[in-house]
Amino acid sequence: MTALGQAEHTTQDDLLLHYRRFLEASQARAMRPRLLEAFGGTGSEPCHVVDAKYEPGRRAVVLYELGTRLLRGVVSMDDDAADGVRVVPGIRVSCFPHDPQIPMLAEAADADHLGRALYEAVEPGGIGFVRPRIQLLRYRPGRRATFRVTLGHADGARTVPARYVAKVYHDPGKAGAVAAEGRELAADHRSDPELELAPVIAHLPQLSVVVQGHLSGRELDCALLARVSTPTELVQSTVARAARALAALHTRSVPHGRIRSIDKELDRFVARSQRVKSIDPTTGEALLDLSYRINNLRSLVPVGPVALVHGDCKPSQFMLQQDRVALIDLDHCGLADPAYDVGNFLATMRQLAIREGLGRTGAVHMRTSAERLGSTFVEAYIAGTTDNRDAIHDLRCRVRWYEAVALERKALRAFARAPLSPLPVALVFEAHRKLDVDFQEAGCVQTAPSD
Repeated sequence: MTALGQAEHTTQDDLLLHYRRFLEASQARAMRPRLLEAFGGTGSEPCHVVDAKYEPGRRAVVLYELGTRLLRGVVSMDDDAADGVRVVPGIRVSCFPHDPQIPMLAEAADADHLGRALYEAVEPGGIGFVRPRIQLLRYRPGRRATFRVTLGHADGARTVPARYVAKVYHDPGKAGAVAAEGRELAADHRSDPELELAPVIAHLPQLSVVVQGHLSGRELDCALLARVSTPTELVQSTVARAARALAALHTRSVPHGRIRSIDKELDRFVARSQRVKSIDPTTGEALLDLSYRINNLRSLVPVGPVALVHGDCKPSQFMLQQDRVALIDLDHCGLADPAYDVGNFLATMRQLAIREGLGRTGAVHMRTSAERLGSTFVEAYIAGTTDNRDAIHDLRCRVRWYEAVALERKALRAFARAPLSPLPVALVFEAHRKLDVDFQEAGCVQTAPSD
Protein backbone atom coordinates (compact mmCIF):
# COMPACT_ATOMS: atom_id res chain seq x y z
CA MET A 1 0.00 0.00 0.00
CA THR A 2 1.09 3.56 -0.63
CA ALA A 3 1.38 6.19 2.06
CA LEU A 4 -2.03 7.40 0.96
CA GLY A 5 -3.36 4.06 2.14
CA GLN A 6 -5.74 3.68 -0.79
CA ALA A 7 -4.09 1.77 -3.59
CA GLU A 8 -1.11 -0.40 -4.30
CA HIS A 9 0.08 1.88 -7.13
CA THR A 10 -0.61 5.62 -7.04
CA THR A 11 -0.49 7.17 -10.51
CA GLN A 12 0.30 10.75 -11.47
CA ASP A 13 -3.42 11.29 -12.11
CA ASP A 14 -4.14 10.03 -8.58
CA LEU A 15 -1.65 12.51 -7.14
CA LEU A 16 -3.12 15.42 -9.09
CA LEU A 17 -6.67 14.47 -8.10
CA HIS A 18 -5.62 14.32 -4.45
CA TYR A 19 -3.91 17.70 -4.80
CA ARG A 20 -7.03 19.32 -6.28
CA ARG A 21 -9.14 17.87 -3.47
CA PHE A 22 -6.76 19.29 -0.87
CA LEU A 23 -6.93 22.73 -2.47
CA GLU A 24 -10.72 22.48 -2.42
CA ALA A 25 -10.69 21.42 1.23
CA SER A 26 -8.43 24.38 2.06
CA GLN A 27 -10.99 26.94 0.86
CA ALA A 28 -12.88 27.94 4.01
CA ARG A 29 -15.51 29.89 2.05
CA ALA A 30 -16.34 26.89 -0.15
CA MET A 31 -16.28 24.42 2.73
CA ARG A 32 -18.37 26.47 5.18
CA PRO A 33 -21.87 25.63 3.78
CA ARG A 34 -20.89 21.98 3.46
CA LEU A 35 -19.67 21.83 7.04
CA LEU A 36 -22.81 23.56 8.31
CA GLU A 37 -24.96 21.10 6.39
CA ALA A 38 -23.05 18.13 7.81
CA PHE A 39 -22.67 19.33 11.41
CA GLY A 40 -25.47 21.84 11.86
CA GLY A 41 -25.36 25.34 13.23
CA THR A 42 -27.18 28.64 13.12
CA GLY A 43 -25.73 29.56 9.76
CA SER A 44 -23.95 32.61 11.13
CA GLU A 45 -20.79 30.88 12.36
CA PRO A 46 -17.59 32.00 10.63
CA CYS A 47 -15.31 29.33 9.19
CA HIS A 48 -11.52 29.45 9.18
CA VAL A 49 -8.74 27.05 8.25
CA VAL A 50 -6.44 27.10 11.28
CA ASP A 51 -3.97 24.41 10.20
CA ALA A 52 -3.28 22.05 7.35
CA LYS A 53 -0.77 19.39 6.40
CA TYR A 54 -0.33 18.20 2.84
CA GLU A 55 2.34 16.12 1.18
CA PRO A 56 1.96 14.44 -2.20
CA GLY A 57 1.56 10.73 -1.59
CA ARG A 58 0.45 11.27 2.01
CA ARG A 59 -3.01 11.58 3.50
CA ALA A 60 -3.77 15.27 4.01
CA VAL A 61 -5.44 16.92 7.00
CA VAL A 62 -7.21 20.28 7.28
CA LEU A 63 -8.24 21.71 10.64
CA TYR A 64 -11.27 24.03 10.58
CA GLU A 65 -12.67 26.37 13.17
CA LEU A 66 -16.42 26.59 12.63
CA GLY A 67 -17.75 29.05 15.17
CA THR A 68 -16.50 27.60 18.45
CA ARG A 69 -16.07 24.05 17.10
CA LEU A 70 -12.93 22.42 15.76
CA LEU A 71 -13.43 20.08 12.81
CA ARG A 72 -10.78 17.75 11.41
CA GLY A 73 -10.95 17.12 7.69
CA VAL A 74 -9.14 14.21 6.04
CA VAL A 75 -8.46 14.35 2.30
CA SER A 76 -7.89 10.97 0.68
CA MET A 77 -8.29 9.14 -2.61
CA ASP A 78 -10.73 6.59 -1.27
CA ASP A 79 -13.65 7.54 0.97
CA ASP A 80 -13.38 4.21 2.75
CA ALA A 81 -9.79 4.95 3.77
CA ALA A 82 -10.78 7.79 6.09
CA ASP A 83 -13.11 8.26 9.02
CA GLY A 84 -15.79 10.87 9.66
CA VAL A 85 -18.72 12.32 7.75
CA ARG A 86 -18.40 12.34 3.95
CA VAL A 87 -18.73 15.99 2.99
CA VAL A 88 -17.70 15.70 -0.66
CA PRO A 89 -15.93 12.86 -2.50
CA GLY A 90 -12.53 12.32 -0.95
CA ILE A 91 -13.11 14.67 1.99
CA ARG A 92 -14.39 13.38 5.32
CA VAL A 93 -14.74 15.49 8.44
CA SER A 94 -15.06 14.70 12.15
CA CYS A 95 -15.61 16.90 15.19
CA PHE A 96 -12.97 17.39 17.90
CA PRO A 97 -12.04 15.46 20.02
CA HIS A 98 -12.59 12.55 17.63
CA ASP A 99 -9.19 11.64 16.17
CA PRO A 100 -8.44 7.94 15.56
CA GLN A 101 -4.72 8.71 15.32
CA ILE A 102 -4.78 9.93 18.94
CA PRO A 103 -6.79 7.08 20.47
CA MET A 104 -6.99 8.50 23.99
CA LEU A 105 -7.86 12.07 23.00
CA ALA A 106 -11.60 11.83 23.66
CA GLU A 107 -11.04 10.50 27.19
CA ALA A 108 -8.26 12.97 27.92
CA ALA A 109 -10.45 15.86 26.71
CA ASP A 110 -13.16 14.89 29.21
CA ALA A 111 -12.74 17.11 32.27
CA ASP A 112 -13.97 14.51 34.76
CA HIS A 113 -11.84 11.71 33.32
CA LEU A 114 -8.64 13.73 33.05
CA GLY A 115 -9.24 15.49 36.34
CA ARG A 116 -9.70 12.30 38.33
CA ALA A 117 -6.65 10.65 36.77
CA LEU A 118 -4.54 13.72 37.51
CA TYR A 119 -5.93 14.13 41.02
CA GLU A 120 -5.08 10.52 41.86
CA ALA A 121 -1.56 11.00 40.51
CA VAL A 122 -1.00 14.23 42.43
CA GLU A 123 -2.74 13.25 45.67
CA PRO A 124 -3.21 9.46 45.63
CA GLY A 125 -5.93 8.40 47.99
CA GLY A 126 -6.85 12.01 48.69
CA ILE A 127 -10.38 13.29 49.07
CA GLY A 128 -12.14 16.43 48.03
CA PHE A 129 -11.97 16.11 44.23
CA VAL A 130 -13.40 19.13 42.45
CA ARG A 131 -14.16 18.96 38.72
CA PRO A 132 -11.37 20.80 36.87
CA ARG A 133 -11.59 23.39 34.17
CA ILE A 134 -9.78 22.48 30.97
CA GLN A 135 -8.94 24.73 28.04
CA LEU A 136 -7.54 23.54 24.73
CA LEU A 137 -4.34 25.46 23.97
CA ARG A 138 -3.18 23.70 20.83
CA TYR A 139 -4.23 20.76 18.69
CA ARG A 140 -2.15 19.10 16.02
CA PRO A 141 -4.36 16.51 14.33
CA GLY A 142 -2.89 13.05 14.49
CA ARG A 143 -0.04 14.14 16.78
CA ARG A 144 -1.00 15.70 20.10
CA ALA A 145 -3.26 18.11 21.95
CA THR A 146 -2.29 20.49 24.73
CA PHE A 147 -4.68 21.57 27.51
CA ARG A 148 -4.45 24.03 30.36
CA VAL A 149 -5.93 22.30 33.40
CA THR A 150 -7.08 24.15 36.50
CA LEU A 151 -7.51 21.47 39.11
CA GLY A 152 -9.22 22.43 42.34
CA HIS A 153 -9.12 20.50 45.59
CA ALA A 154 -11.08 21.12 48.73
CA ASP A 155 -9.16 22.58 51.66
CA GLY A 156 -11.69 22.92 54.41
CA ALA A 157 -14.27 25.40 53.21
CA ARG A 158 -12.06 26.67 50.37
CA THR A 159 -11.33 25.35 46.90
CA VAL A 160 -7.64 25.78 46.12
CA PRO A 161 -6.81 25.90 42.39
CA ALA A 162 -3.65 24.49 40.85
CA ARG A 163 -2.75 25.04 37.20
CA TYR A 164 -1.09 22.49 34.95
CA VAL A 165 -0.40 21.83 31.29
CA ALA A 166 -1.50 18.40 30.07
CA LYS A 167 -0.39 16.99 26.72
CA VAL A 168 -1.99 13.94 25.17
CA TYR A 169 0.13 12.14 22.57
CA HIS A 170 -0.66 9.88 19.63
CA ASP A 171 1.84 7.30 20.88
CA PRO A 172 2.11 6.05 24.49
CA GLY A 173 5.82 5.48 23.90
CA LYS A 174 6.28 9.12 22.97
CA ALA A 175 4.49 10.21 26.14
CA GLY A 176 6.70 7.93 28.19
CA ALA A 177 9.87 9.28 26.57
CA VAL A 178 8.83 12.92 27.15
CA ALA A 179 8.06 12.17 30.81
CA ALA A 180 11.35 10.35 31.33
CA GLU A 181 13.39 13.13 29.74
CA GLY A 182 11.58 15.74 31.80
CA ARG A 183 12.40 13.89 34.99
CA GLU A 184 16.04 13.48 33.96
CA LEU A 185 16.22 17.22 33.38
CA ALA A 186 14.76 17.83 36.84
CA ALA A 187 17.38 15.50 38.33
CA ASP A 188 20.14 17.73 36.94
CA HIS A 189 20.44 20.06 39.92
CA ARG A 190 23.01 22.48 38.53
CA SER A 191 22.09 26.12 39.08
CA ASP A 192 20.78 28.01 36.05
CA PRO A 193 20.15 31.64 37.06
CA GLU A 194 18.84 32.40 33.57
CA LEU A 195 16.65 29.34 32.94
CA GLU A 196 13.49 27.73 34.25
CA LEU A 197 11.88 24.54 32.96
CA ALA A 198 8.43 23.18 33.66
CA PRO A 199 8.58 20.21 36.04
CA VAL A 200 6.90 16.93 35.10
CA ILE A 201 4.08 16.57 37.61
CA ALA A 202 2.64 13.27 36.41
CA HIS A 203 2.70 10.70 33.64
CA LEU A 204 -0.72 9.17 32.98
CA PRO A 205 0.12 6.19 30.73
CA GLN A 206 -3.51 5.03 30.52
CA LEU A 207 -4.30 8.32 28.73
CA SER A 208 -0.95 8.84 26.93
CA VAL A 209 -0.74 12.11 28.87
CA VAL A 210 2.18 14.00 30.39
CA VAL A 211 1.30 16.69 32.93
CA GLN A 212 3.69 19.56 33.61
CA GLY A 213 3.61 22.53 35.91
CA HIS A 214 2.19 25.71 34.42
CA LEU A 215 4.84 28.38 33.81
CA SER A 216 3.87 32.01 33.99
CA GLY A 217 5.48 34.73 31.95
CA ARG A 218 5.24 36.78 28.79
CA GLU A 219 5.93 35.18 25.43
CA LEU A 220 8.91 36.51 23.50
CA ASP A 221 6.94 38.14 20.70
CA CYS A 222 9.46 38.60 17.92
CA ALA A 223 6.66 38.96 15.35
CA LEU A 224 5.96 42.31 17.01
CA LEU A 225 9.63 43.12 17.47
CA ALA A 226 10.36 42.48 13.79
CA ARG A 227 8.05 45.34 12.83
CA VAL A 228 10.33 47.81 14.58
CA SER A 229 12.97 49.06 12.16
CA THR A 230 15.47 49.90 14.92
CA PRO A 231 15.25 47.58 17.96
CA THR A 232 15.63 49.42 21.26
CA GLU A 233 18.19 48.46 23.90
CA LEU A 234 15.38 46.89 25.93
CA VAL A 235 14.31 44.74 23.00
CA GLN A 236 17.88 43.62 22.32
CA SER A 237 18.53 42.85 25.99
CA THR A 238 15.35 40.75 26.04
CA VAL A 239 16.54 38.71 23.06
CA ALA A 240 19.96 38.34 24.72
CA ARG A 241 18.28 36.94 27.85
CA ALA A 242 16.62 34.29 25.71
CA ALA A 243 19.98 33.37 24.15
CA ARG A 244 21.61 32.94 27.55
CA ALA A 245 18.72 30.73 28.68
CA LEU A 246 19.23 28.53 25.61
CA ALA A 247 22.97 28.31 26.35
CA ALA A 248 22.09 27.18 29.88
CA LEU A 249 19.77 24.47 28.50
CA HIS A 250 22.59 23.15 26.32
CA THR A 251 24.67 22.47 29.45
CA ARG A 252 21.98 20.23 30.92
CA SER A 253 22.31 16.46 30.83
CA VAL A 254 19.79 13.86 29.69
CA PRO A 255 21.65 10.53 29.77
CA HIS A 256 18.98 8.63 27.84
CA GLY A 257 18.06 11.38 25.39
CA ARG A 258 17.01 10.54 21.86
CA ILE A 259 19.48 11.22 19.05
CA ARG A 260 18.22 13.79 16.54
CA SER A 261 19.97 12.62 13.38
CA ILE A 262 20.62 15.46 10.93
CA ASP A 263 21.54 12.92 8.24
CA LYS A 264 18.10 11.34 8.38
CA GLU A 265 16.48 14.76 8.23
CA LEU A 266 18.49 15.73 5.15
CA ASP A 267 17.38 12.50 3.47
CA ARG A 268 13.78 13.40 4.29
CA PHE A 269 14.26 16.85 2.74
CA VAL A 270 15.25 15.26 -0.56
CA ALA A 271 12.39 12.76 -0.50
CA ARG A 272 9.78 15.38 0.40
CA SER A 273 11.10 17.82 -2.21
CA GLN A 274 10.86 15.11 -4.88
CA ARG A 275 7.24 14.46 -3.90
CA VAL A 276 6.47 18.18 -4.15
CA LYS A 277 8.07 18.24 -7.59
CA SER A 278 5.69 15.50 -8.73
CA ILE A 279 2.73 17.91 -8.54
CA ASP A 280 4.41 21.35 -8.57
CA PRO A 281 7.58 21.19 -10.69
CA THR A 282 8.65 24.80 -10.05
CA THR A 283 8.40 24.78 -6.25
CA GLY A 284 9.63 21.21 -6.03
CA GLU A 285 12.73 21.95 -8.10
CA ALA A 286 13.53 24.96 -5.91
CA LEU A 287 13.19 22.86 -2.75
CA LEU A 288 15.22 20.02 -4.23
CA ASP A 289 18.01 22.35 -5.39
CA LEU A 290 18.35 23.76 -1.87
CA SER A 291 18.34 20.25 -0.39
CA TYR A 292 21.23 19.24 -2.63
CA ARG A 293 23.16 22.42 -1.89
CA ILE A 294 22.79 21.95 1.87
CA ASN A 295 24.00 18.36 1.53
CA ASN A 296 26.98 19.39 -0.62
CA LEU A 297 28.07 22.03 1.90
CA ARG A 298 27.98 19.56 4.76
CA SER A 299 31.66 18.70 4.32
CA LEU A 300 32.60 22.35 4.94
CA VAL A 301 30.79 22.48 8.28
CA PRO A 302 32.96 21.78 11.34
CA VAL A 303 31.90 18.84 13.46
CA GLY A 304 30.15 20.16 16.55
CA PRO A 305 29.59 18.70 20.00
CA VAL A 306 26.58 16.58 20.85
CA ALA A 307 24.48 18.07 23.62
CA LEU A 308 20.91 18.41 24.80
CA VAL A 309 18.92 20.54 22.34
CA HIS A 310 15.40 21.92 22.49
CA GLY A 311 14.63 20.65 18.99
CA ASP A 312 12.03 23.30 18.12
CA CYS A 313 13.70 26.49 19.28
CA LYS A 314 11.81 29.64 18.27
CA PRO A 315 10.76 32.87 19.97
CA SER A 316 7.36 31.59 21.11
CA GLN A 317 9.06 28.89 23.21
CA PHE A 318 10.57 31.51 25.53
CA MET A 319 8.49 32.85 28.41
CA LEU A 320 9.93 36.00 29.96
CA GLN A 321 9.73 36.20 33.73
CA GLN A 322 11.00 38.87 36.08
CA ASP A 323 14.32 37.20 36.90
CA ARG A 324 14.48 34.18 34.60
CA VAL A 325 13.47 32.91 31.19
CA ALA A 326 11.34 29.80 30.95
CA LEU A 327 11.70 27.42 28.01
CA ILE A 328 8.54 25.49 27.18
CA ASP A 329 7.49 22.64 24.89
CA LEU A 330 10.42 20.24 25.18
CA ASP A 331 8.62 17.52 23.20
CA HIS A 332 11.30 17.56 20.50
CA CYS A 333 14.32 17.69 22.77
CA GLY A 334 17.13 15.26 22.14
CA LEU A 335 20.85 15.02 21.53
CA ALA A 336 22.38 16.98 18.64
CA ASP A 337 24.66 19.86 17.76
CA PRO A 338 23.57 22.93 19.82
CA ALA A 339 23.87 24.99 16.60
CA TYR A 340 20.68 23.19 15.53
CA ASP A 341 18.70 25.29 18.03
CA VAL A 342 20.45 28.58 17.29
CA GLY A 343 19.97 28.15 13.55
CA ASN A 344 16.29 27.37 14.01
CA PHE A 345 15.78 30.52 16.10
CA LEU A 346 17.44 32.67 13.42
CA ALA A 347 15.40 31.02 10.66
CA THR A 348 12.19 31.69 12.56
CA MET A 349 13.08 35.37 12.83
CA ARG A 350 13.67 35.52 9.08
CA GLN A 351 10.48 33.62 8.36
CA LEU A 352 8.52 36.13 10.44
CA ALA A 353 10.05 39.06 8.55
CA ILE A 354 9.48 37.45 5.14
CA ARG A 355 5.89 36.46 5.91
CA GLU A 356 5.06 39.87 7.32
CA GLY A 357 6.70 41.58 4.36
CA LEU A 358 5.17 39.60 1.48
CA GLY A 359 3.48 42.15 -0.77
CA ARG A 360 3.72 44.92 1.81
CA THR A 361 5.68 48.11 2.23
CA GLY A 362 8.29 48.17 4.95
CA ALA A 363 9.61 44.68 4.14
CA VAL A 364 13.20 45.94 4.09
CA HIS A 365 12.82 47.42 7.58
CA MET A 366 11.45 44.16 8.93
CA ARG A 367 14.27 42.17 7.36
CA THR A 368 16.82 44.58 8.82
CA SER A 369 15.25 44.35 12.26
CA ALA A 370 15.16 40.55 12.11
CA GLU A 371 18.85 40.45 11.15
CA ARG A 372 19.80 42.79 13.99
CA LEU A 373 17.87 40.79 16.54
CA GLY A 374 19.31 37.59 15.14
CA SER A 375 22.84 38.96 15.50
CA THR A 376 22.06 39.98 19.08
CA PHE A 377 20.86 36.44 19.81
CA VAL A 378 23.97 34.83 18.30
CA GLU A 379 26.43 37.13 20.07
CA ALA A 380 24.74 36.64 23.44
CA TYR A 381 24.67 32.89 22.91
CA ILE A 382 28.37 32.82 22.03
CA ALA A 383 29.23 34.99 25.04
CA GLY A 384 27.44 32.50 27.29
CA THR A 385 29.14 29.51 25.69
CA THR A 386 32.84 30.04 24.90
CA ASP A 387 35.62 32.62 24.56
CA ASN A 388 37.90 30.43 22.45
CA ARG A 389 38.49 32.01 19.01
CA ASP A 390 38.63 28.72 17.12
CA ALA A 391 35.53 27.43 18.87
CA ILE A 392 33.69 30.68 18.07
CA HIS A 393 34.65 30.43 14.39
CA ASP A 394 33.43 26.83 14.20
CA LEU A 395 30.21 27.70 15.99
CA ARG A 396 29.44 30.57 13.59
CA CYS A 397 29.92 28.26 10.60
CA ARG A 398 27.69 25.58 12.10
CA VAL A 399 24.98 28.12 12.99
CA ARG A 400 24.90 29.52 9.44
CA TRP A 401 24.56 26.06 7.94
CA TYR A 402 21.89 25.00 10.41
CA GLU A 403 20.02 28.21 9.67
CA ALA A 404 19.80 27.16 6.01
CA VAL A 405 18.68 23.70 7.13
CA ALA A 406 15.92 25.28 9.22
CA LEU A 407 14.81 27.51 6.35
CA GLU A 408 14.46 24.43 4.14
CA ARG A 409 12.44 22.72 6.89
CA LYS A 410 10.19 25.76 7.18
CA ALA A 411 9.79 26.01 3.40
CA LEU A 412 8.58 22.41 3.25
CA ARG A 413 6.19 23.04 6.14
CA ALA A 414 4.93 26.24 4.49
CA PHE A 415 4.15 24.26 1.33
CA ALA A 416 2.34 21.64 3.42
CA ARG A 417 0.16 24.35 4.96
CA ALA A 418 -0.53 26.37 1.82
CA PRO A 419 0.84 25.00 -1.47
CA LEU A 420 -0.20 28.06 -3.47
CA SER A 421 1.50 30.55 -1.13
CA PRO A 422 4.64 32.37 -2.32
CA LEU A 423 6.20 31.79 1.12
CA PRO A 424 7.92 28.42 0.40
CA VAL A 425 9.91 29.79 -2.55
CA ALA A 426 10.66 33.01 -0.64
CA LEU A 427 12.15 30.94 2.20
CA VAL A 428 14.23 28.93 -0.27
CA PHE A 429 15.53 32.16 -1.81
CA GLU A 430 16.42 33.47 1.66
CA ALA A 431 18.33 30.27 2.46
CA HIS A 432 20.40 30.64 -0.71
CA ARG A 433 21.04 34.29 0.11
CA LYS A 434 22.26 33.37 3.58
CA LEU A 435 24.56 30.70 2.17
CA ASP A 436 25.87 33.08 -0.49
CA VAL A 437 26.65 35.84 1.99
CA ASP A 438 26.73 34.87 5.67
CA PHE A 439 28.16 31.39 5.23
CA GLN A 440 31.08 32.82 3.26
CA GLU A 441 31.52 35.84 5.53
CA ALA A 442 31.81 33.51 8.49
CA GLY A 443 34.86 31.99 6.79
CA CYS A 444 33.21 28.62 6.21
CA VAL A 445 33.91 28.29 2.49
CA GLN A 446 37.29 26.78 1.79
CA THR A 447 39.01 27.10 -1.56
CA ALA A 448 40.54 24.06 -3.19
CA PRO A 449 44.32 23.79 -2.65
CA SER A 450 46.45 24.80 -5.62
CA ASP A 451 48.55 22.24 -7.43
